[in-house]
Parts: sequence; C-alpha cells; structure tokens
Amino acid sequence: MNILISGSNGYIGGRLVEYLLRFKDFKLFLSSRKNFNQKNNNIRFLKINWQNSEDVLNSCKNMDVVIHLASMNSKACSEYPEDAKIFNINNTLKFFESAIKNKVKKFIFISSIHVYGDQLIAKINENSLKNPISMYAYTKSVAEDKLLKLNKDVKTKLFILRLSNV
Repeated sequence: MNILISGSNGYIGGRLVEYLLRFKDFKLFLSSRKNFNQKNNNIRFLKINWQNSEDVLNSCKNMDVVIHLASMNSKACSEYPEDAKIFNINNTLKFFESAIKNKVKKFIFISSIHVYGDQLIAKINENSLKNPISMYAYTKSVAEDKLLKLNKDVKTKLFILRLSNV
C-alpha cells in the first residue's frame, strides 16, 4: 500500500510518520516544504509544486491513501489572507481532485476544531454549527464544505478530521 502525506515535516506529520514507520506493509511518500532527514527503505520523497496545477493534479498517482496535512498556519493566514485562501482552499481542492482522478481509495483531510469558533466551552460534535472566526478557521471550513460537495458520486472515500490544538 502507498500512503502520501503532505505536510509530513510538521508537528502532526512528523509524529504520524514516526508511528507509521513501525509497520512494514506499505511505502510512505512524504511531501513537505522542508528538507527530510529520514533514512528508511519504506520512505520516498515527493516534491509537490503547489503553484503548478498540473504538478498538484498528478501528485496522487499510484497512491492508495492520501493524508493532507499541508496548510498555512494560523499566524500566516492572518498575515497573508489571500495566500491562505489559495493554499488552504484551492490547493486542497486540487489535491482532492488528483486523488479522485488517480483512484485513491481514501483521502484524509486534517481540519481544525476552530471551525466552530474560538470560545470552545460547550459540547461540540459534527452537528454543531460552524462559526469560523480566524482566517485559518475560515479557510479550513470553506475547504471542508467544498470537499464535501466534490465528494458526491466518487469512489474516493473522504474523511475530515477536526483536530484540536496539539
């Protein structure tokens, strides 16, 4: 099985890679803007040029599972809101389109609990109303909504995970 992880050198990505390396029945394809230090026969490195639509659309070739962690962080989203919309929304949609086109079995999008707002004091579940306040939360919320619309009548299974701060 081939698993592609975008944003694999981030905090969550690094731990996920570390965990998955315990298993030997698949190959990991890692994509990150930073250099990699891993030396392992089950790892391949994949450079995705997010500014090149064709590169993004071809990135999921021969993958079984895609885990999409790459995004601009909250601070960068606040400082560069237009770039945040392009990266966190448009590139996520292109990435999912690549997964569909290349018949990826599972696409896992890592979102944020902050799509529900900043004051998270009540019980929250998938049926709670979204109230994204920050640009980061807004881009994650819009990406979720658009992914769900694209997910109609396709074989690629979409999973959206809304994580809290780690």
